[in-house]
Amino acid sequence: LRGLGFASLDRSAQHYGLGLALGNGEVRLIELANAYRALANGGVWRPWRWRRDAPPGEASVVMSAAVAHLLTDILSDPIARAPAFGRYGPLELPFPAAVKTGTSSDFTDNWAVGYTSEITVATWVGNFDGQPMQGVSGVAGAGRLFNRVMRALAARYPPQPFSRAGLRAVAVCRDEPPAADGCQHPGEDWAIDPRAEPTAGAPPIAARPVAPMPGPARRRLTVRVLYPDDGDAFALDAHTPRHLARVRLRAEAPPDVDRLVWALDGVVLGETAAPFERWWQAAPGAHTLQVWPADAPARRSPAVQFTVLE
Repeated sequence: LRGLGFASLDRSAQHYGLGLALGNGEVRLIELANAYRALANGGVWRPWRWRRDAPPGEASVVMSAAVAHLLTDILSDPIARAPAFGRYGPLELPFPAAVKTGTSSDFTDNWAVGYTSEITVATWVGNFDGQPMQGVSGVAGAGRLFNRVMRALAARYPPQPFSRAGLRAVAVCRDEPPAADGCQHPGEDWAIDPRAEPTAGAPPIAARPVAPMPGPARRRLTVRVLYPDDGDAFALDAHTPRHLARVRLRAEAPPDVDRLVWALDGVVLGETAAPFERWWQAAPGAHTLQVWPADAPARRSPAVQFTVLE
């Protein structure tokens, strides 16, 4: 983070703790904007300048271009953000744009920062006296401002498609767990191409082997709930419409099971075939979930207990 110019983070890592990964460190808006500009520039950071005729500062490479391009792909994917924000809201623009929002505790601040191939925009919404706002989140506040500024600037600086240099398309399987007889829900995504040359001067990217996911051949399948886990807690977002506040329930069963019955708090929700999953409209309170084969109620899964908080 200091390599990306966050001079405001002037204390030790131990002071901020693990919450720093979620943004609990106070930084300046100009620092945040310039850090995202480094992503837009393929991992190359430069100090900002207030005047166009001022000499540019010395550039530094803070990450490989492939890593920056992969992060850009993630931040510009409207499908990936749809479960949280829905489609066609303030974060979705009629041209390629990467964007990230943030909301501080008690709605004191909210942010929306992003970029196209040509420009970087950072917006902040809040009260100058530090008083909390009344339930204004990053997407509802700063996100709307970000949208208007981006549309205005795009007319002057037409965005181009983002670069995917150093990335390669890879086949992925969305089955959970993997099916014994091949993938039932194939897809495609982007990954860093191991053959790509890292940007000169970029820090090395540690690589570690990825263990294969356990499949039916490696373990004995039982009738059980895969998600949620026992003891999980979910919090309803006040700014997410209730019809979008859903949890995808998932289970597994041996190959001899064709259909599973779902029961929540002792009430049967219905049956599903493989892959054994269904969406559930989240409701506040403590809940107990079980599944069993439709033709063998005695083979009930262990009960999973979870909570949905208001």
